Amino acid sequence: MKFRPTTTKRSAFTLIEMLVVIAIIALLAGLLFPAISKGVLKAKRNKAGIEARNIANSIAMFYKDYGWLPIPASEQGLTPGTGSGNFGDEQTQAFSAAKSKEIIKVLMGEDSTLNPRNTVYIDSDTPIVDGTFLDPWDNQYWIKLDVDHDGKIEFYSTPKQYNQTAIVVSLGPDGQLNGSDDDNVANVRLAN
Repeated sequence: MKFRPTTTKRSAFTLIEMLVVIAIIALLAGLLFPAISKGVLKAKRNKAGIEARNIANSIAMFYKDYGWLPIPASEQGLTPGTGSGNFGDEQTQAFSAAKSKEIIKVLMGEDSTLNPRNTVYIDSDTPIVDGTFLDPWDNQYWIKLDVDHDGKIEFYSTPKQYNQTAIVVSLGPDGQLNGSDDDNVANVRLAN
């Protein structure tokens, strides 16, 4: 008796079947990508809004504890043209960028001159690079205070006037301070 090995025919994917499967997976991934990126953008906007409100609330808590804004006493009571002007002009933006860093340091308890008790009002896992509190798009949060205590802050290049004591802004995904819906704004009105 002769022994004959049994041959079994193995079924395998052909090259064409494999390419069809890859094409279907690529098509499904292409359909899901916009939905995922919209979800990520929405999550970043929400995070920026929450952080802006946290900074604004920290300013309110600081004011409640000390009775002054987290800026030097010599800068409180400034006239509108010297720092509480429109955020849209370059001079005010440069002033606001520097002031935002200083305000964050005070709120983090790193400036014992303005925060003698070194109370920490902001404690976050948000990256702080070179004293700059960054939003989810790695832009600095902008802080605008009513330094002349008239209860009004002008904002953006086409002035919107807010009857607030403090405004905190995330520039949003476009990185521009333009008053679009991409900018996250948190306002706080402090009790006198």
